[in-house]
Amino acid sequence: MSAISGWYITSPDGGSSFEKNANPPARNPDFVIPFLASAYATNDLIFAQSGLVRLWAPSTKILITQNTGVTLPASGNLLVCSPVKIAGV
Repeated sequence: MSAISGWYITSPDGGSSFEKNANPPARNPDFVIPFLASAYATNDLIFAQSGLVRLWAPSTKILITQNTGVTLPASGNLLVCSPVKIAGV
């Protein structure tokens, strides 16, 4: 599958040490952003495969692998995360 995969690399002690990881980690990605097999323009939008993605806090690094097979723009690439309140949770 052509996609960008992402893993949350967490810290149990507030940011002094993080989980050991390979590139990519030996576990399933925490989120996947699928891509079409075509070039993308700067203003194109793509959403994560699972819709809402749980964001871990407070001390987390994000590791991203690009396995799209297409050329992304040289600048202007942006991964946006924003909180969402789910009713009843």
